[in-house]
Amino acid sequence: MSRPDSGRTGCLAAMAIHQTFRGANFPEAARLAQAALDARSCRDDPVCVWRAMVGLIAAGDLVTAGAHAERLLDDVNPDLADERRRRTMHAQVRGQIARLSGDLATARVVLADTPPARSSLRLLSAALLIEVLVDAGDVDEAEKTLLANDFNHELCRPSAMRPMLLTARAAVHLAKGHPLAAYIDYLVCGQDFLAMDVTSTAIVPWRGKAALAAHAAQRVELAQQLAAAELAAARRWGEPRVVGTALSTLGRVRGDDGTALLTDAADLLAAAGAQHELAATRLELGRRLAARGDTRAARGEYASAHTSATRTGNPAQLRQATEALAQLAPAPAQALTRQEDLVAGLAEAGLSNRAIAQRLFLTVHTVEAHLSNVYRKLGVSGRKDLSGALRAR
Repeated sequence: MSRPDSGRTGCLAAMAIHQTFRGANFPEAARLAQAALDARSCRDDPVCVWRAMVGLIAAGDLVTAGAHAERLLDDVNPDLADERRRRTMHAQVRGQIARLSGDLATARVVLADTPPARSSLRLLSAALLIEVLVDAGDVDEAEKTLLANDFNHELCRPSAMRPMLLTARAAVHLAKGHPLAAYIDYLVCGQDFLAMDVTSTAIVPWRGKAALAAHAAQRVELAQQLAAAELAAARRWGEPRVVGTALSTLGRVRGDDGTALLTDAADLLAAAGAQHELAATRLELGRRLAARGDTRAARGEYASAHTSATRTGNPAQLRQATEALAQLAPAPAQALTRQEDLVAGLAEAGLSNRAIAQRLFLTVHTVEAHLSNVYRKLGVSGRKDLSGALRAR
């Protein structure tokens, strides 16, 4: 990571990264980043392209970032060190896009296969990989990666990369049940960022992460203060994923009073396509609703979390959703309409939605709507549970 004022005067990529680090007005950051990719002075410079990628990813424009990521490999200099640097930056961009898209398996492969590079770039790849591993529930492998890259030694010396390394180590601390150690790392991460004039929550939402660590350590008031500050910073930036994640964090640390915040967060995260964060939010909503005795609503949230976790291939979230659904009282039987019964039977037989639509002279959208009603009425999360539910009627 470089300082926000780095780069030549008037460079659009430098202006984009400066806007991103300031943490306000994400549409302007995205506009500058896209302009940099079109500018003759920036489009062939790998550092400028990388800065533009950072701005686009932070602004939630993963499609444009992905479409231009291959530019980092264009006109590779015959010099081996420069080629490795380009390939490493390319892997980091692809890994971040995959992670934020909810494709943790791809993110893990891409970041684990990052080419050898100079120390700072290698460490950044390792830090990104560690967070992916924690997200996927593979905490032991995350800890091994942290130790293999000697993070504890690297963190003893100040550097522009240190906040990212602190974030990765904090994620491991929190996942291993050491919330105070995680809180301290997140706090130091924030101090380092502020010292570099990086106020954006889109780079690392350190206040929100520190809030969750403080909450896990039973520091409820501190957690709520940090989460409120995170939400204020997220709203200044304005990007839906960032705001949704901040709302979810505040909802979690607010206890029962935070249920409405979690609901709003789920809506924003769904719109942003943030499947990993959405699954976590739905799971928490399900727990709150189940504790209130609203079994039907809880089942809906758990089923939605199960769907999101299936899309991301996240085994930890998938297991939590499956276990939560199994622990709920059986759903009261609701009669299927004749059309729903026909659609359910064909789906159980293995026909695709398109094949069912053709068989029954319906649109695919209508078939999807009927199946959604079937799942809700039978209290199941998808096709794999249809057979048992239909036979149990």
